[in-house]
Amino acid sequence: MLKTIKNYIYDKDFRILIINNQLNINNYKQVKTIDSSFIEIEYDNKLLTVRGRDLVLTKILNDELLIEGIINKIEMG
Repeated sequence: MLKTIKNYIYDKDFRILIINNQLNINNYKQVKTIDSSFIEIEYDNKLLTVRGRDLVLTKILNDELLIEGIINKIEMG
C-alpha cells in the first residue's frame, strides 16, 4: 500500500484529463503560447496544442494546469 501511495505522490508521467470543457494537464514542462483560441504546452520535449474559443488558464501550478473554454481540437506531437 505504501508503494501505491508513493507512486501517486511522485508520479511524473504526463497526463491529460478532459471533463466538461475543462482540460486538466499534469506534469507539463512549459506553457509556450497563450491566446483565447490557441494554447501551446511543452511536455516531454513535445508540444500539446489546444484549439478552441474563450480558452483560459484557470489554474497554473508547477506541475498542473487547468484550461477552460470551448475546446475544439487537441493535437499532440
